[in-house]
Amino acid sequence: MAIELSPQEKTNWGRAITADSMSQSFFRSFIANNDNAIIKTKLETQAPSDKGIYSVVPLVLPLNGSGVEGNTDFAANQDELQKLTQAVRFRLFGNSLTSEVRQLEDRAIVSWRSEAKPALTTWAINALDRRIITELSNGCTNIAAADASNGVKPANSTATIAAGDVLSTKTIDELVKRARNGFDGAGNPHPKVKPVMVKQGKNAAGIDVYERLWVLLIGGYQSAQLKSDPVWIATQQEANDRGERNPLFTGIIGKYNGVAVVDWDTWSADTVGVVTSATTYNTEAGALSFANYAGAGGLETEVGLFLGAKAGLLPQDEGFRYYEDHTIDAGRKTLIGIDRGLGFAKAHWIGEKAIEKSSVYHDKDFGVIAVVASKE
Repeated sequence: MAIELSPQEKTNWGRAITADSMSQSFFRSFIANNDNAIIKTKLETQAPSDKGIYSVVPLVLPLNGSGVEGNTDFAANQDELQKLTQAVRFRLFGNSLTSEVRQLEDRAIVSWRSEAKPALTTWAINALDRRIITELSNGCTNIAAADASNGVKPANSTATIAAGDVLSTKTIDELVKRARNGFDGAGNPHPKVKPVMVKQGKNAAGIDVYERLWVLLIGGYQSAQLKSDPVWIATQQEANDRGERNPLFTGIIGKYNGVAVVDWDTWSADTVGVVTSATTYNTEAGALSFANYAGAGGLETEVGLFLGAKAGLLPQDEGFRYYEDHTIDAGRKTLIGIDRGLGFAKAHWIGEKAIEKSSVYHDKDFGVIAVVASKE
């Protein structure tokens, strides 16, 4: 008879896998319970709406009415509350392993369990990161297509990207302009992308000092392209700190024009990273494709992300549950499994009333711009 874990031990193992996977997730520093975070989380204590399928996250727009003054009645100039909503689907995902035929001694399952746990933890890390990056990258409504001459092309599409259209500091300059002024690749109104506030330490008076930054998340190809840009090279030589404070030690390869550039991997069969136009990802609804980001003639591209506050929403996270089944194959084998209930979505609010649908926030990404360049 195998040594079975108690219900409390299984709970503890699930919590340990959750903690390990979150601490090693690429997105761990992006997630926080405040409006300043790139991924905002507010864990709920009750089941989501619609029979446990969705959580509904509101976006209340600022009141823009002029109000009243003096002896004027409120009714003479009453404002109207506008509230858009984002339905975040709650999904369950998991994985399992089945042992070989166990030996007669109980220590065989104990040994195999110790090997299965780290393997499932690594899978859990990758599964979380794949879910986040594919959700943020899918169907972006603001697209910056890199252009060799001007930084970006004057279109909200990647269809004309050709070889040589690579990421440059000119591209970043245009991204900042879009983020601050609120327009997309075709010049149409689009939600402004709010920078995040990053704590830099304290000043001489002991007051916290913050820096306003956007984050540009790129893969290996765009990273190499940017590092070849003479303006980027000169800027980093002049601005970078030395020693342990150098951004290279934190995963940030540098800062330019208020943008922290973060170098991650490029997606492949065995590597999680930013997606390319050739990436596919299996979901409950079927294979998710990013072929819409391809360049001219199907040219493969790499899809970076320009991110600001509340780019993503994480209203629900149940953490991992840990399971063991010692009855497999007439009790000769053991199955170990984990699963996690998670509600995550890119911030993309929808209005219901006519006045809400006329808002610049209706049916558009809130804090994400896709940054697409030739994969070369």
